[in-house]
Amino acid sequence: MPGEKNKIIHYPDALIKIVNEKHLLLDTSFFIDAMYHKDAFDGFAKECKVYGATLVTIQPVLIEFARGAKSKSAFSNRVSLVEDYVDGYIIPISPKAFSDDVPFLVEGYGQAGARVSLTDFLLAATAKQHTNDLFLLTKNSLDFPEKFFQLETYFLLQNQMSRTTQCYCIYRYSTESLRGSETLLNDEIPF
Repeated sequence: MPGEKNKIIHYPDALIKIVNEKHLLLDTSFFIDAMYHKDAFDGFAKECKVYGATLVTIQPVLIEFARGAKSKSAFSNRVSLVEDYVDGYIIPISPKAFSDDVPFLVEGYGQAGARVSLTDFLLAATAKQHTNDLFLLTKNSLDFPEKFFQLETYFLLQNQMSRTTQCYCIYRYSTESLRGSETLLNDEIPF
């Protein structure tokens, strides 16, 4: 892509320590940006894998991402892009997610949950079911409120040509998440 060399991912050293030997659950936003910033996201994914992180997603994310295609070949390209990044899918989404976890999250989100997609509720339920070994990566922080998710670390995607910066957050499901993150307090913004 033109200008690709001007797109840079900045991340704190703590990010690699946090995801070391863990599963990183990727949201749809990751794949959308990876489509436009392939070199930067390829480098990030390789770095995570060097430190033993497993990149995973759920099938509803694949469906949500692929449905934005305008042709059969674009659809196939989107499916291939997801499969190039992920080491696997967390499947099946347990019946408990539908019967217990999603309704619990819907109630906890309250009025703010009205605009949250089913895919995001399923990501949240998946994170709830795997609190010890899974982190959720997304740039859509409003879909994953502090009431349930603790911000562990972040990375920044900077496009020097358009002078924009997007923040990706790495969350852990936690009902004690309002206590804040020690990681962020000790990190400096890298630019």
